[in-house]
Amino acid sequence: MSSIKDFRMAETLLNNDNIEIKKSFFGLQRSACYKPTGSRLRAFYAEYTPEEGAKLERILSSPVAEWETQLGNKRPQTTPMGNMILEGCASEDGRFAVLHLLRYQDFHIVEVLKPMAFEEQEAAIVSRLF
Repeated sequence: MSSIKDFRMAETLLNNDNIEIKKSFFGLQRSACYKPTGSRLRAFYAEYTPEEGAKLERILSSPVAEWETQLGNKRPQTTPMGNMILEGCASEDGRFAVLHLLRYQDFHIVEVLKPMAFEEQEAAIVSRLF
């Protein structure tokens, strides 16, 4: 499982007023929680081929309500080593989610889309899709 603190979007996410960092086990372990519901955040990380990444970029650039119809039954196929990266996290209850799309370009990681935060209904859609 990925750690939120290792993500490029970590600073943006942790500066969100609805996110709280809780310490446990004598302060050695930390977990991020969505404050309104107290639900823990789970991080995920996936890489995609250029073709799948382009599809994903088009989908993420459209309104969230259209995502399910655009994707249909086919989710973007991940690859062990691709040039497009999707960082994300979602609350366990599906009421908060954040996605960040990046690309490897000229030996650097470049931001394709800024981190996008979703709450309530939109977050439920994002949680189901990713």
